[in-house]
Amino acid sequence: KNEASDNNIEGSVLLKVTFLETGIVGAIVPVKSVDKGLTDRAIAAARKIQFIPAMKNGLPHSVVKEIRYVFKNDGTWTEEMLSTDGSEATKVEHIKSRRAEKLHFWIFRLVTKLATNDTSPGDNDRSYISGDRAEVRIFLKAGTQDVSEKLRKAGFEFSEQDGKNILVGAVRTDKLDALTEIEEVEYILPSID
Repeated sequence: KNEASDNNIEGSVLLKVTFLETGIVGAIVPVKSVDKGLTDRAIAAARKIQFIPAMKNGLPHSVVKEIRYVFKNDGTWTEEMLSTDGSEATKVEHIKSRRAEKLHFWIFRLVTKLATNDTSPGDNDRSYISGDRAEVRIFLKAGTQDVSEKLRKAGFEFSEQDGKNILVGAVRTDKLDALTEIEEVEYILPSID
């Protein structure tokens, strides 16, 4: 449980975040903060953002962006990237870090793009995506009939088993994120032949 949902706390935290040319998050400075641990939660979430460095003249460079975290009393929250002039540029539902940990970085990048309605495939996507279907390998913590049923309900179409706890199959790209919600799923890799 978290303090925000336990105490019906809502609020908005505005952070100034430096995205370094090295591909990691640098300095995080609160511009507007909220009590009850929400500022700490926003900073922790910003630390976990995965991104591709901005390019200028063909070279990566650092940029500073403002990000607003809006917390609701039911414990949910959203992350909004603001443009440098302070107006909303995009609004993206936060993809929890747990999901990022379960997805190979190609798939995580695809899921992140799909969350912003960007359906253009990247170079790597073409190696495991055909149409709207992704060929994937799912590593399970434990393989049971119950887990197979959960995967099927989430849209996974089983084609073969590769070892004791590895399943190979296809899933619609818009269903990839749903597979990470299954507790028994440990990791999802693109399946490339």
